[in-house]
Amino acid sequence: MGATKANIILDQGADYSTTINLQNDSNNAIILTGYSGNAEMRKAYSSCNVAAVFIVNVSQDNVGSNVGAISISLNAASTANINGGRYYYDVFLISNTGISSRVLQGIATVTPSVTHSSTPADDSNNDIGL
Repeated sequence: MGATKANIILDQGADYSTTINLQNDSNNAIILTGYSGNAEMRKAYSSCNVAAVFIVNVSQDNVGSNVGAISISLNAASTANINGGRYYYDVFLISNTGISSRVLQGIATVTPSVTHSSTPADDSNNDIGL
């Protein structure tokens, strides 16, 4: 089974998180006990420069609604350091025996932010005369 293709949109300067639920060909959740993951984003497939490294959380549950769940995330400080534009990303899972599999891939579009600070503006020096 090849990697699932999913395009994502990240807002520059904002937290990003999504959860993917992996299923086998019979539509049953895949038990991921013992698995770990890694995910990166680059401007081009061949680029040596990594634009971002996602935090990857792999559910270790083998029963219940979280079976087969993988979440990828970036915090606001990380997305703030990414220029707006189009990037490529993929997510790999590594089994406890060391087998690596790409499970998700796609285009990540980073929408640029106008606001560059999360602190409130000082109203005494505004440009609109209030």
